[in-house]
Amino acid sequence: RNPGRKPLDDRAVLNGILVVLGRRIGFEKLPQELEYGSGMTCWRRLRDWQRAGIWPDIARVLREEIPEARRIDFDRVIDTGEAKAEDGETRVARRPRSTTLIRQPSPVAMEFGFTALRKSR
Repeated sequence: RNPGRKPLDDRAVLNGILVVLGRRIGFEKLPQELEYGSGMTCWRRLRDWQRAGIWPDIARVLREEIPEARRIDFDRVIDTGEAKAEDGETRVARRPRSTTLIRQPSPVAMEFGFTALRKSR
């Protein structure tokens, strides 16, 4: 009777993943106003696709088909053998590889004019 919330469309979640990778932001910085789901939803779906072994194929097709694919950091989430957990499972980076702390709204939010996301001091 109550099956729960329906999963988000794969295409919308894939767009969210591409925004995160293209803008080099953390999944937690993905603005929900873009309606691609939450960053955690995108991260989980990416993790599931990696576990199923289909993410490398998806990334390969996207690299070939997207004109601006050079802006997308696919290497951040492609298993290179370094990011294996103790049980041999692939780990997905939630944040970009950076040592600097971002203290501004995400570049995506700024680009789309969502300055209300800025934390007031």
